[in-house]
Amino acid sequence: MKRFLQSLNAALKLTPGCETLLVAYSGGIDSHVLLHACSELQEKQPSLNVEAVYIDHGLHQDSDKWRLHCNAVSQQLSIRFNSIKVDARDVNNDGPEQAARKARYGAFEKLVNQGVVLFTAQHQDDQAETLMLQLLRGCGIDGLAAMPKVDTFSKGHLVRPFLELDKASIIAYAEHYNLSWIEDPSNKELNYNRNYLRHNVIPTIKERWPAFARTTARTASHCAESSDVLDNYLAQYINAQEPRILDISSLVLKDGAEQRAIYRYWLKCNDVTMPSSKILNEIVEGVVNAIDDKSPILQWNDVEVRRHQQCLYLLNKLSAIPAGDIIDWKGDKCSLPHSLGDLMLMPTDGEGISKDIWTSSLITIKFRQGGEKLKIEGREGTKQVKKLLNERAVPVWIRQRVPLVYINDELAAVAGYWINASFIAKPNQQGYQIKWQQPDFLIN
Repeated sequence: MKRFLQSLNAALKLTPGCETLLVAYSGGIDSHVLLHACSELQEKQPSLNVEAVYIDHGLHQDSDKWRLHCNAVSQQLSIRFNSIKVDARDVNNDGPEQAARKARYGAFEKLVNQGVVLFTAQHQDDQAETLMLQLLRGCGIDGLAAMPKVDTFSKGHLVRPFLELDKASIIAYAEHYNLSWIEDPSNKELNYNRNYLRHNVIPTIKERWPAFARTTARTASHCAESSDVLDNYLAQYINAQEPRILDISSLVLKDGAEQRAIYRYWLKCNDVTMPSSKILNEIVEGVVNAIDDKSPILQWNDVEVRRHQQCLYLLNKLSAIPAGDIIDWKGDKCSLPHSLGDLMLMPTDGEGISKDIWTSSLITIKFRQGGEKLKIEGREGTKQVKKLLNERAVPVWIRQRVPLVYINDELAAVAGYWINASFIAKPNQQGYQIKWQQPDFLIN
């Protein structure tokens, strides 16, 4: 059984500076063996703080019993126990497996701070199943790389120390130490793709190719190496200071395959779930290659890609454009609807909107309907707000959502941009600048 302790020590060497080791403990045989081995590790390294974390998905009537079992086992092993209840309902139609996974890892993210490492119990057979699932989905080399042994996660790391151990070794360990574990009946439900592979497909393959799990793990490792090499090449196209903005001025000259590789890597750098090949093609044809006078947009899931001038912008999906809203502004702060942020008054001297005018007037916020005009100090006549925004090259998604500040029903300011000359404070007057604490629209 030395192999297990050696695997844990080797995994910890990959994450120097680990102070707290969290063990994802479901009560099943794999995570029980992991927790038991970690308890031995803690005996040999008393300075290492080991904690067990049980995630209650609330999907089974016995989840409370399982939590009590996990608590009892943790106490027997002198390991601190944590239980977290999550909402694992499939509200986004991701499928029950993916919904439960998102809920589980979302809970773990809140626990993994600097100096914290999360250990999970996936093993060689799990790796083989993952590679098969990715293959059946038509994934590229990133998907076929399956699960890495160590990965950055939240503010720390996620490590899978058992990836080089097979299921048979784990069963032998559990039997050797006479461990008692939970059998989750859902693991036998064949409507789940992973279970179908595990019970119906992979055993048949192993009859012909007994080393299936080991050889597919090697395939995943080769794909991971190739993926790393490709990523190192593609990194030259990513703006490290603002990775959500991608300069495409030189990319249009590249062939479709290289463009798609760059866009995949761009999305990967921004932690976006990899879209289908159809969506990637639409990014190229419908957004990048759209005619110059258009402002193309592509939306999927909770994100959207927009093009402005010679750049692609990756944004969280924006709310609907405000239409006909009128908001009264009272006090120093005005909270805007449609997730458009807040407007704040910043006291100034000799600039901004005159404080005397502001405090004696009715202040309202509206949004563009078309035809709005503004008198800009130092420029002749009034200017259409539409043309001013165009001159400033303000992205179209800002133009449609910029708050307009009205004083007694007269346009006084375009928040974050201009003030109507007739409302500006004189040099000896107090005034207010308007600060728009906007959502992350990716503009200065």
